[in-house]
Amino acid sequence: MQPTISFLTAGGTSMDLRKFLHDAMEKGEQIRTKVVGELVNSRFVNQILKNEKFLNGVVTILNAKTGVEKSLQGKLNHVLKMFEVPTRDEVKAMERKIHKLENEIESLQRFVLSQKLKSKSSGKSLRSHAKR
Repeated sequence: MQPTISFLTAGGTSMDLRKFLHDAMEKGEQIRTKVVGELVNSRFVNQILKNEKFLNGVVTILNAKTGVEKSLQGKLNHVLKMFEVPTRDEVKAMERKIHKLENEIESLQRFVLSQKLKSKSSGKSLRSHAKR
């Protein structure tokens, strides 16, 4: 069970903070639902959404926003190329290459270790034959 966090109200009474916040959130949701409902049912909003000029303006703004984003992305890509900053695809390709090289190094290390073990064991057998 969580401890109760209390505070004193302006009237001097104690109140549970969690309950207060829960009640405030609930009241806020009720107000939001009411306002959204009034907006959706508003005659003005319905008229403006039926206005072709307004809708064309919204479409124009959205298209302009998309155009600006594409333009900025293109300019950013150009600047990054000038500074030789690799693209995501290039970084991913380098990561794949690094992983492949790491695997090859591990394989070579295992091979070298196995060769060392073989040479040690054959060296021991040669020494044991020499002692006889």
